[in-house]
Amino acid sequence: MATLLPNKLTPLSPDEATAALAAGYKTVTGDKPSKKILALLVGQWAIETGNGKYIHNFNFGNQKHSSADEYYQEFQGSEVINGQNQTMTMQFAAYPDAASGAAAYIAQLKRRPHWWAGLKSGDAPTFIEALSTPPVYFTANPETYLKGVEHEIERYMPLVKKYAASGWGAVVEVVLGLVMGAGAVYAWRNRPSAVGYRPAKTEASVPRLPT
Repeated sequence: MATLLPNKLTPLSPDEATAALAAGYKTVTGDKPSKKILALLVGQWAIETGNGKYIHNFNFGNQKHSSADEYYQEFQGSEVINGQNQTMTMQFAAYPDAASGAAAYIAQLKRRPHWWAGLKSGDAPTFIEALSTPPVYFTANPETYLKGVEHEIERYMPLVKKYAASGWGAVVEVVLGLVMGAGAVYAWRNRPSAVGYRPAKTEASVPRLPT
């Protein structure tokens, strides 16, 4: 049974967060992330947490609480429901430190094949399309979300270069991701079980926090 932790802010600097995301990716996959993959992770982290100011208990991606979580927390967030932005108290996963929080965020992406394919593509539009394909990661407007991620990627590229993998291994990973990513997202969207499917308005989402 998960333990409820007091809600508290655990702010991280961009340098601390980028280092944790690079290490978390290696923990989950066994490899250091390429520049393009790490840039996507940092870009999403930045808009989800107000550039690190609004991280609650080291939850890098505002993951909702699930039965698999050891710890959870409660705080107010907002979701788009029936086209309206609504604020409510929700339960989210909680982590004891940045290392476990970053790894859990990346592991969550990996559990959804279409999210993971989008990330591995190294391409921001492909990544955001995957995150907004049911089951969705967020309920915000995809175009607005994409613009935010691209803006933060540009801002934090020096840190991305500092912590990402370099050399031909990283190049091969990105090329393979671009080849496979779009196809995997397309296959997921057009899988037989999705025929006629229409997502509920209240489907999985991530709260928008103040920046």
